[in-house]
Amino acid sequence: MARFETPDHHPRPVDSLAMNVYLLHAVIAAVIFLGVLGLLLPQGRSVQVSGAAGVLWLGLLWAAWSGWGWKAAIVALAMSSLYAAVSLPLAGPAARSLFGMEPEESGRGPAPPPEPLRRVSEALAEEGPAGPAAAVLLDMCFADPAVHAVLTRHGVSREVLGERLQLLFGMGAGRWAGEHYLAASALTSARALELLLAAEPHQMENAIARIAAHLEYGALL
Repeated sequence: MARFETPDHHPRPVDSLAMNVYLLHAVIAAVIFLGVLGLLLPQGRSVQVSGAAGVLWLGLLWAAWSGWGWKAAIVALAMSSLYAAVSLPLAGPAARSLFGMEPEESGRGPAPPPEPLRRVSEALAEEGPAGPAAAVLLDMCFADPAVHAVLTRHGVSREVLGERLQLLFGMGAGRWAGEHYLAASALTSARALELLLAAEPHQMENAIARIAAHLEYGALL
């Protein structure tokens, strides 16, 4: 009498391995998004969210290493950069939606620069921080009451502000962030300037990145 064998419904090891790898990378992508979101939040929340995401990310890399070897950990590390690049344009709108919008923000992000600032920005992009446009930009800063108040509070003279503009260019801020020229808009926005002047030297890169994300994606300062 013929015997009928019941089919084996247990997943094959390869299928189980693939599912675990997919799950690992889904969690890594979510943690990376959380970390990028944290960088765009105000300073207090930024440290908490980004710090927690960093710890989780390191734990996931360790899990990849211990579970599948060093090659899996290297792949996870490389893919993390891709996940971060994808997360950045999504994190700005998410930050606005979850934590509220700033008064000057509307729609998808900050308003475009006013026409005088746009013209100065275009000239500054061509001339650099040593050209005539830089002097006009400094005049605009001291003529703006809100910006002037920040400069006065920090005891920043025109000469020191010019040095800060040079520093911004040296740290890669001589570029466009959306419709804004980063170095120019960073100095003519009272909130952005406050962030720059309050930053310690080792915090400058993070401050510039936050301002760039604000100008380009509407992230909170």
